[in-house]
Amino acid sequence: MFEAIPDIVTIDEIPNDKRLSLTIKEKIAILTRQTEELMEENAELTLLDFADVYMQRFKRRLEPSLFEEPSIRCLLDRLNSILLLEPCISKFLLDLHNST
Repeated sequence: MFEAIPDIVTIDEIPNDKRLSLTIKEKIAILTRQTEELMEENAELTLLDFADVYMQRFKRRLEPSLFEEPSIRCLLDRLNSILLLEPCISKFLLDLHNST
């Protein structure tokens, strides 16, 4: 059944079993929705605070390696369709594209 939806689920063969996981594209889509929620709930959010706020809200660590990225910054750069990283003195502010 899962073989029929390869753009959503990947199947990894492990000894005596199979492991299902979402594709990177699907993980990014979910992270995009989660980021929009975080941005709506937080008036100001910095790049340095993002991982902590994510963990508080979703009760799990944001692991860039699950998205094949080396850092939170690189991961958030992938969300450039909705997210702006704005340099501000010594930190980066996060902002949604559609916010005013």
